[in-house]
Amino acid sequence: MADGRVPIRIDIVIEYVYHYCMTTKLTLSINSDVVEKAKMLLQSKNQSLSGLVEGYFRLLIKTKQQRNVDTSVVKELTGIAKKLDRSEKQTIYEYLQEKYK
Repeated sequence: MADGRVPIRIDIVIEYVYHYCMTTKLTLSINSDVVEKAKMLLQSKNQSLSGLVEGYFRLLIKTKQQRNVDTSVVKELTGIAKKLDRSEKQTIYEYLQEKYK
């Protein structure tokens, strides 16, 4: 920048703060053999067990959020078929529900 300031990308700053400043300790009860084997596997990949668990939780949350969005789309599309009887509407609803999972 002309005034001597260095431009920064806000998304990088947010990601840094989120990962390094906003962590919470979590206690899990997991079989010790599983933990040791997982640590050994992850160590060879330069990953941490905490990172793996966090990634799994993020995936669960993202999947749940995606399903909520898809459900609203299905509800909107269900009303399109006005002249169908109840069983046909139900069939269409079930089809769309499955399609947009």
